[in-house]
Amino acid sequence: MHEASLAVERLAPQNFARFSEALFTHQQDYFDEATVNLTRTEIYQRLADLALSINAVDDRQALLQLLDIQQTSDAPRNAGNAVTADLKYHIKLARAQGIHVSPTVLFDGIRDDGVSSSWTLEQWTTWLQPKL
Repeated sequence: MHEASLAVERLAPQNFARFSEALFTHQQDYFDEATVNLTRTEIYQRLADLALSINAVDDRQALLQLLDIQQTSDAPRNAGNAVTADLKYHIKLARAQGIHVSPTVLFDGIRDDGVSSSWTLEQWTTWLQPKL
């Protein structure tokens, strides 16, 4: 899900929030029990379908190309896909800030531990509005 989010951000940065909202709305479709019998590629395809269904991207194939893991040699490697470096950047940034628990929110580089994973959209709006 994180990789798909980063791929959407690359293709249509203005639609990142829309795709994030769709992921939260449909999160149960991607829980362990819902995907246990799916391959990684099948999950990527479902995520691409979701992005397309909400018009977060115009080109499903372009999104899948960013998520595709190419076999580059006879020996298996952990080279990742086209957004792996982006994901690693965000992980390193979080760790450098001492963030090891989700959700932890940074706004303009300042950590806010008052944020909760149980917040409703209204609570997020109330928190965010004065900051804009």
